[in-house]
Amino acid sequence: MMKRNRKRLLLMGILASLLVIVAQAHAIPSVPLLMDDISKIKFVNYENWKDNNQNGVIDTDDDLYGILLAESITSVDGSVDVGGSFLNQYEVTGYFHLSVVGGSISIGGEGHIDFALQSDDFIEVYVDDTPDWSPNAPGGEADAIATANDGYLWWEFNSTAFYEGLNDTGTLGGQTISINRNWADIAVNNSGYIIVPQLWPEILGQPALHTYLGVPHTNGHVTDVYFESKLTLIDSTNWKFKSEDPLYVYATPEPGTLLLLGTGLIGLAGGVRRRRNKNG
Repeated sequence: MMKRNRKRLLLMGILASLLVIVAQAHAIPSVPLLMDDISKIKFVNYENWKDNNQNGVIDTDDDLYGILLAESITSVDGSVDVGGSFLNQYEVTGYFHLSVVGGSISIGGEGHIDFALQSDDFIEVYVDDTPDWSPNAPGGEADAIATANDGYLWWEFNSTAFYEGLNDTGTLGGQTISINRNWADIAVNNSGYIIVPQLWPEILGQPALHTYLGVPHTNGHVTDVYFESKLTLIDSTNWKFKSEDPLYVYATPEPGTLLLLGTGLIGLAGGVRRRRNKNG
């Protein structure tokens, strides 16, 4: 009898844990993504630079941090809009902190820098059912950051998963062009979607050649997401840079939480079947 009660308590504990996971997932508003296809999430990004070595140049050991807001969720070519009504009601926002690990760029000048997610760095994406994101919040930078990370954590990128970021700044046609390119795997995924890694940016038909930490790469990387942006200097009370950042991701139609629940139930069914066979 005691052995049977222990098994019953174990099964109840497993079921309770699965139900908690599902309940937590369903507490997060479901951000619409294209299924079995690439979604383009267009973010507007406000960014600052912390000159840790105080030399007036963005270089190794400096920090980059900022906030972002999703403006649209569409197909790659923009012909299919899946996020319009959702983004009218909810916010998809973010807060990030990156470390410069190589290269140098002077403000208004040309150059190349590499950045990474080190132990204290992160990129966090939130879903907020109370829209309040404001890059120019009256309380300054701290209040602006607070409006960007006060929702439900949707995705997190950190040092436990692959990340590679770089910036190339140069002159083209008399204009300064500053382009960020980023490859990343998701470390924490509360989106309810299974993300399928792709070879970026080749799958988008874009040039893949890039240099990171002095090493030229002729190909891109197979990662969960890829995002790029054109950075511009701005005259803002709180922020030094602004950019439009399209993030690309390929999602499958099967929510991860339901898959987890199904796996748990299959395991329970197998246990019951084995017990019946043993008793029979």
